[in-house]
Amino acid sequence: MIDHPPYYTWIPGHPCHLIYGHLQAHRANAFKYIYRAGKKDPEKEVEDLRKAIHSLEMEIERLEENKK
Repeated sequence: MIDHPPYYTWIPGHPCHLIYGHLQAHRANAFKYIYRAGKKDPEKEVEDLRKAIHSLEMEIERLEENKK
């Protein structure tokens, strides 16, 4: 259960293996929240999607700061 919780194994591969190392942290977190939205706790699907939006907003801020 610790290594392979059902909210990460509903499709092949683990999101950590798919995204970390390939994406910047905020983008990776957004992907993670979208990937598992409602799978870990169906009652929190909207909350998971809001966390994804928040992660993307932080990434946009990071990119805008880097342009200055």
